[in-house]
Amino acid sequence: MSGRQNPDRVFARWWADFRAQAEADDCQELQRHLDYLGIKSTRQAFLHGTEELLSVIMAYREMDGQGSKDLLSQQRYRLAGADLPLYCLTFSICGRGFGRVLVDEGLTGVDFADLYGHIWYAYERVGFDQVWISRLDGESIDEIEPAGLEKRILNDLYFDIEEDEINVHLYTQELDDTAILIVQDREEEVD
Repeated sequence: MSGRQNPDRVFARWWADFRAQAEADDCQELQRHLDYLGIKSTRQAFLHGTEELLSVIMAYREMDGQGSKDLLSQQRYRLAGADLPLYCLTFSICGRGFGRVLVDEGLTGVDFADLYGHIWYAYERVGFDQVWISRLDGESIDEIEPAGLEKRILNDLYFDIEEDEINVHLYTQELDDTAILIVQDREEEVD
């Protein structure tokens, strides 16, 4: 018998633990993160969006023959404490939903191209429009960090999507530990 665990069971165990922690503090940690980023959403919607986001990321990883156990083991309810990954990526599903995923310095585990083309039935939208990239180590994003982030993200997006099909911009903002990624389809030029 193979040592590989059923991905649905792995996800179900992770989600039960994450949801229990959220319910134990009435999703205050989620609300704190939303407030910090200035996102207008309810904490329950953010909890649901995080479940949706992680299940989709996990599904694409499984389709690509990659396991999801390591990615799920990085996901913490609290965004403080030891052993946190470097970044929290907070996705906007075209303003209809929000979810977060914690990733390492290489943004490992997230396929931006897959997520940009994903049909979100729960939100009646395709793709995402913004991602807040927040450091979790208390440090500011330095002057050269955005270029490295942008390079990793562009390599991912342009692997599956033609460069002339989308506009991609990475901005630093008033929060010194957070950058914002904006991705959108290019408008077709009319003659």
